[in-house]
Amino acid sequence: MLKTKAVVFTHLPVSMKNPKDSYDGQQRNDLIKKVLPYYTAYLKCKNIGLIYVYVDTGIRFTLKHFGSNKKKNASLNYSIEELEFEQTTRNCLKIAVKQAQDILSQDPSFNLSQAPKFQFIGLPHLTSLIHSLYSNNRELLNDLAGPNGQFTYDSPKFIESIIRIKRGEQHPILRFDADVEVNEDSINLILDEIIKIPDSSYAFFSGGYGIKSSYKDPVNDYAVRLHWIVNRKKYNKGQATSDLTLKAKSLTKSGKMFLQDIGKIGATQEPAIGTRMSQQVISGAGLFMTPPTIRKLPPFMSFFNSTLWVDDHLKRRLHEAIGDLTPDDPEHLPNVFFKQDRHPNGIIPITGRKSIKAIEDYFDRLFRGCIFHFLFMKPGGTIGVLGSEIKKVLPPRKPNIKEKRIEERIRIEAMKTANSVLSIWKGADYYGNILLKNWAAKMARKQNKLVDSLVRDAILYIRLVPRWNLFKGAIDDLQDYQAYWLYRNF
Repeated sequence: MLKTKAVVFTHLPVSMKNPKDSYDGQQRNDLIKKVLPYYTAYLKCKNIGLIYVYVDTGIRFTLKHFGSNKKKNASLNYSIEELEFEQTTRNCLKIAVKQAQDILSQDPSFNLSQAPKFQFIGLPHLTSLIHSLYSNNRELLNDLAGPNGQFTYDSPKFIESIIRIKRGEQHPILRFDADVEVNEDSINLILDEIIKIPDSSYAFFSGGYGIKSSYKDPVNDYAVRLHWIVNRKKYNKGQATSDLTLKAKSLTKSGKMFLQDIGKIGATQEPAIGTRMSQQVISGAGLFMTPPTIRKLPPFMSFFNSTLWVDDHLKRRLHEAIGDLTPDDPEHLPNVFFKQDRHPNGIIPITGRKSIKAIEDYFDRLFRGCIFHFLFMKPGGTIGVLGSEIKKVLPPRKPNIKEKRIEERIRIEAMKTANSVLSIWKGADYYGNILLKNWAAKMARKQNKLVDSLVRDAILYIRLVPRWNLFKGAIDDLQDYQAYWLYRNF
């Protein structure tokens, strides 16, 4: 691929909590203030041509109404308040872009004509595609949602795949989290790596979180969350004084042991002999994949349960399991850093039912991610049971999905992995606190239920793989008059 300006995809989650919600001045200002530093950083990057910002509000409404109305050929009905709320959200973001441009106009080195353009995507932009899927095969909308039309963690990845399929042949598409601050130097390094990729080949890599420094911020520079096992007082002092040394020293020996264990039972956090020589790929830090990569395997977009690594490490491992990639292919590019600040006001103590529930929900996601990790690829590098079943249904093969047999095979392997992971975490008081140990003890009592739900998610993806051609066909058929936003020039 020739070196050209990058196209960025980022997703901003904005939910309408009450049916009659509307924006007031404070809500408007809060949203603008939230995104302003990130939009300012984008505008400084002359190597970005276009930023797609997906506002998911309208799709949340679509999936909710679809899930609540199971009648065949029934209409999807939206309230005027819902449509207004989504439109107002996108208008606030456009105001943020204008404010960022005004700020940068005071800098003599800033040239607006060289700055990237923004394209905000909402329900109106996706109507033609939704109608195509809905009218041709109503059940296809089930693949975009969880139970009863529930908007899930993975749902936005379908919108990203539309852009990758329609524009990926002409421009490199990079994904960033909404709270990641981009920079021109690191994007240049990604583009330099993309140039080396042969045409029609597979690639799946990213940069990482952080800033150029000899010190690692344990709270922000890893894909996994470590705020629960750092020395909180030391970290907060480093945060308040911008002391990188103090932040780095806040990760205790117990925290380092957690990173090592995760590298053995899940995604590599610290490259080491015996695990991987590269840190895991990170979806929110400039994830790039070639068009064959997204065309062959769909994103995980219909899981019932939130699962860690589902949009980066797990999909990368699945491509390795079926032979598209090897561990030696670029995964986490060195010296490519994008700043993220998960706790700008410091880490608060994990006390009280609400905050403990939040960290336990995270452990749930991490646990599921570790199990899927081994279902795709075994520790020795051979294909796992789920990877094998997915390989069997890849087009042009005609899928012959014997679900009962497949479910049993997956359940047996999932249970083995669950027991192995829990056996480590039940003794996790050596991580520095007993949060994970207590969670593992409770999980052991409801382990069967969790594995059953995980198997259900695995089956949903096996069903999706052979149906992916229907989605690709609908996306390929989109014309400029139906989705002009996909054809927009820089």
